[in-house]
Amino acid sequence: MQRRIAWGNAMKHPQHIVAFDKKAFHFDELGPLIHLSAKVFFESAYASLFIGRRHELESDERFSQLLPYIVLRTRAADGAARLFLYQRTKQVGESRLGGKFSIGTGGHVDLADVKHNESVIDVVATLVTAVTREQSEELEFFDEETETVHSYASLRGLLISRGILHPMLPKFYGLINDNYGAVFTVDVPPGFEPRCKEPELTTCGWVSVDEAAGFDLENWSKLLIETPEFIEVA
Repeated sequence: MQRRIAWGNAMKHPQHIVAFDKKAFHFDELGPLIHLSAKVFFESAYASLFIGRRHELESDERFSQLLPYIVLRTRAADGAARLFLYQRTKQVGESRLGGKFSIGTGGHVDLADVKHNESVIDVVATLVTAVTREQSEELEFFDEETETVHSYASLRGLLISRGILHPMLPKFYGLINDNYGAVFTVDVPPGFEPRCKEPELTTCGWVSVDEAAGFDLENWSKLLIETPEFIEVA
């Protein structure tokens, strides 16, 4: 008897994400915040990159999911650094993060983010694509001068048109040795206010480092706030 295929079930496909072999970074030998050069990070990622089903990778101790964690920074009129702060409401998918405050946005690197050349994955282009997508999905930028709203990509285009080279490009800082976040910073020019687009995120705005430290921060944000050299705006 020929077996019938239930197309409704067959068409459902588990989410595929990008991860890497943890051995490449020697996580067991390092502290909670691993400050790597971009060169070392990308070389290690190239050598250990892996694409698999998310639900399997989350339970496989050999691999770490690649999770960009993007921190927006700016410099206030008084010269002091400011960080963008928001709150995750109780509506977020992970209950442990509900109600917590954060200075980082981002998420998984999805299969759709992967860029390759002749079947060789371009890690840099893949991460830039993932960061751009996450910023566009989660944030918009209010232009205080014109009172208009920009996406991450359109704001970069506006700044380039004003003669600013390579504006708001994510800069790699290091790895968080806890579910493994790849930390990037994005320096936003003064006059642009980030705002959360998703209903489960509440905008708090630009805050000083001391102000941010006074909130009930999620673990990754707390770890970065406690690292002084991370705060300096380029």
